Amino acid sequence: MIETFHTITKLFYTVLAVVGVIVNLVAILILIRE
Repeated sequence: MIETFHTITKLFYTVLAVVGVIVNLVAILILIRE
């Protein structure tokens, strides 16, 4: 049970990191366009 929770937590943080990078890239693109 604990192992599964740990894996889910790692996946969750990985997804958060990816989303954060995408949001930053989009923000940079918007700033460049303006």
